[in-house]
Amino acid sequence: MAWLVLIFGGICVVGIASYAVFRTSARLSHTESSALYDLSDGVEWVISRLPASVAEHLTEDNVSALLLWQIESLRRRGLATFGSLDAVSSSAQQQTVFLDEDDLVVEVLKRAWDEGLDIDEVDVVVVLDIHTGYLRSIAAIGSELNGEAG
Repeated sequence: MAWLVLIFGGICVVGIASYAVFRTSARLSHTESSALYDLSDGVEWVISRLPASVAEHLTEDNVSALLLWQIESLRRRGLATFGSLDAVSSSAQQQTVFLDEDDLVVEVLKRAWDEGLDIDEVDVVVVLDIHTGYLRSIAAIGSELNGEAG
């Protein structure tokens, strides 16, 4: 009789565990994955791909600052987050966002000049373009939206 209770208990434990695993797997399959961004990896990626004409003007600290300002700008638009408790990003995510790369370049360039960095427009455009390639490679951003907003 005791062995029947053990067998029944074992079947119940396996059944409950299987249900929990399948339920969690099903929920996760419908959850958007998020990319984990590491600034130092982004800086390395960009620096290794900079043309010589741009690389001679910029230090690693300059590149790091430009990338950080780009991410901060994306965060204010709700396109990047510092985690699930990021109030700035969460409030912006409630809106439909269309990102104009020219506006982003102007914003980062203005911030660089406000900080006193001697960087020209071409340097910023090249760095942000290479960085966008890095963000695509880690699946932090997707492809462009086709069609017009309506």
